[in-house]
Amino acid sequence: MHNARTNQYIGDFTLTRSAPNRLDNTNYNCIVKPNGVCVDAYLYQKNMTINPGSDGVILSWQRCCRNNLIDNIIAPEATGFTAWTRIPPKSTPNSSAFFTDIPPVYVCVDAPLTFPQTAIDPDGDSLVYELFTPFLGASTDFNRPPSNGNYASPTFRNIRWRGQYNEVNQMGGSPKLSINSKTGILQVTPNRIGKFVIGYRVLEYRDGAIISETKRDYQLNVIQCEFDVIANYSIPNGVAVDGAYSFECQDTVCFINKSYSKTPETYKWDFGVLNSTTDTSSEINPCFVYPGNGNYTVKLIVQSSICKDEYEYEVRIRSKKSFELGPDLVFCDDFNQILDTKTPDALSVNWNTGQTESRIDVQDTGLYIATVSYGNCAYTDSIQLFLDKIPDFSIPEDSLFCDEVDIVVDVGVTDLFYKWSSGPNDTSRIVRIQKAGTYNVVVRNDYCFKADTIRLWQITKPSLNDAFYCNDFNHFVDMGIIEEAEYLWSNGAQGASTTFTQDGTQWVQVKQRHCVSRDSFDITNPIIQLELGDDKHFCDTLYAELDGGPDGISYKWNNGSTSRRFITTSPGIYRVEVEDSNGCTKVDSVILSLSQSPSLVLGDDTTICVNSPTKITAPSEYQYEWNNGSTEQSITVTQGGVYSVRIIDEYDCFAEDSVLVTVDADALPNELYVPNAFTPNGDNKNELFPYSERVKQPAYFIHIYTRWGEKIFDSQESEIGNWDGFYKDEKVPSEVFIYYMYYRGCDGFSRTRKGTVNALY
Repeated sequence: MHNARTNQYIGDFTLTRSAPNRLDNTNYNCIVKPNGVCVDAYLYQKNMTINPGSDGVILSWQRCCRNNLIDNIIAPEATGFTAWTRIPPKSTPNSSAFFTDIPPVYVCVDAPLTFPQTAIDPDGDSLVYELFTPFLGASTDFNRPPSNGNYASPTFRNIRWRGQYNEVNQMGGSPKLSINSKTGILQVTPNRIGKFVIGYRVLEYRDGAIISETKRDYQLNVIQCEFDVIANYSIPNGVAVDGAYSFECQDTVCFINKSYSKTPETYKWDFGVLNSTTDTSSEINPCFVYPGNGNYTVKLIVQSSICKDEYEYEVRIRSKKSFELGPDLVFCDDFNQILDTKTPDALSVNWNTGQTESRIDVQDTGLYIATVSYGNCAYTDSIQLFLDKIPDFSIPEDSLFCDEVDIVVDVGVTDLFYKWSSGPNDTSRIVRIQKAGTYNVVVRNDYCFKADTIRLWQITKPSLNDAFYCNDFNHFVDMGIIEEAEYLWSNGAQGASTTFTQDGTQWVQVKQRHCVSRDSFDITNPIIQLELGDDKHFCDTLYAELDGGPDGISYKWNNGSTSRRFITTSPGIYRVEVEDSNGCTKVDSVILSLSQSPSLVLGDDTTICVNSPTKITAPSEYQYEWNNGSTEQSITVTQGGVYSVRIIDEYDCFAEDSVLVTVDADALPNELYVPNAFTPNGDNKNELFPYSERVKQPAYFIHIYTRWGEKIFDSQESEIGNWDGFYKDEKVPSEVFIYYMYYRGCDGFSRTRKGTVNALY
């Protein structure tokens, strides 16, 4: 596998060979099948996914060696075989054309053979067929290429033909091997027994360019055969070239019947004239007069009691003069002329210039003579080429005038004919033009003419109108499309249009090439000063003075007032229309609203116990500002002091109140929480019972007893007030103890509590 652009080696792959398939195909109708002729076919295949990239990929398969009895190539036993295909780049997706028909396994000497090799292209591209020289492959030294990348790289070498054989005469014959470029049909009448390598290919065209090709390299085995019937003919004095007998300077063709039949036979000739019923014969060796130049397919059908066979071959008639170069030509400028005989099938074409192609390109004046030969006769025609060139000239370039148009235009070349579009009488070399426009001049001689054009134009001067606006405005100004214009406006804009939002004297400058013009205009915009202010809400009472501004000569309020100012104490929508001395008006409005402030009573002052939280709640659906920083509806307090709150409604109206909270320092909560265990183990967690903080209320004490009634702790006698789990300077064991507690609650009543507690370690 190689890169299709650089031929660089990419990698290798292995093909799998199928079991042999014995071929038995032949292209003869009435043959006695020979003995001892066999051909086996093998299929080599592999399914691969290949990324062709931007260069494409070439896949090649090389083997050695060919049959050493091959007659038409040198050293066949050392001549290998290369099969390959090109996968185009991703940018040119393509499916290669492929052959479907297998050539015959044997070919009979001195017997005409026609076998189709038409290819199929899945993409529908145009296909052209031709013969080619096959490739070499692996050699006797390397009958299989080494698996190390050391393969023969594209482009591959060709086989070497032996002696008389070559690409156009691959196996001899009369007629020799040919392929129809349009149909892919191969024809040959071999005249020698042997083995012959042949090569033919199909070229794939898309949009006029070759994009791919598929080649077939095959061995034909020519043997002696036995026929029941064989149709065959030859044409004396005819030369078989590219699948056709060619005749020049004559229209009569005679045929020699070379057919064979084991039993009596009949003959039917069809000489190939389209749309004719008189171009047939049943003679053995007929002659036929053709109606004119053309290619004709001649068919011979041989019928016996055993079998029927047919043979057809093409006849090319060139009996009449088939080309003309046309009339003499006069050119008005330097030229590149194609002279075409339209005879690509001629045996030779000779020009008096020494060229031998059927068509030539010429750039010089003079007499050109072509002689077209068809072998036995030739035809000649000539053409004279003249040059009557008008000298190059030019008139001034297009001109722009800043003021009036006035210019003298001179063509500059003399002794010719002149015609100006400026007027019917302007036929001189020089004219004077005083009006803007586009003018052309035609300069000619007896055969040729040239033309040129000049455009004379004036600048477009800007003209803008003044403008008047009341109140705010956007003044759009558009100069339209002015040719080759550059714009500059007083507001700094540089396009063909702009928008002004300020009054005063404004201007525009237009530059066309070297010409500059300017125009100015005034924008008048009297401003009425009117601002009633934002809508406003009042709490409890309303008092507002409304002012229509100093610029009006009349005021119209929606409450009927016509004064500039008035005072109101009533809520509502107030609207005024103000008109100034220029007739401009301006309208403004304001909404004045009124509501009552909310009411607030937090309740009476209160007294709370130590560590006894109490909640103070304000009314719902307001904003809240407490003096302790809270913004919630309720606050919970444990400390004494004055607590105040401001409540604010949706209109920002508010009310305030406060409450005094007093803490009774000698009272505890009515219900105290007493734990049932503590852990005096020195980890500073739950070290004291019942609380970690000392209870300071004088009406409180707690006693601890063992289960046998011995008192081991008394808070009234302890400095810390809470039991630390020691008795007589030693920790008590981990067991259950009994406590007795006394305290006074917030409600003023005394309470006692008894229970058990576990000392845990």
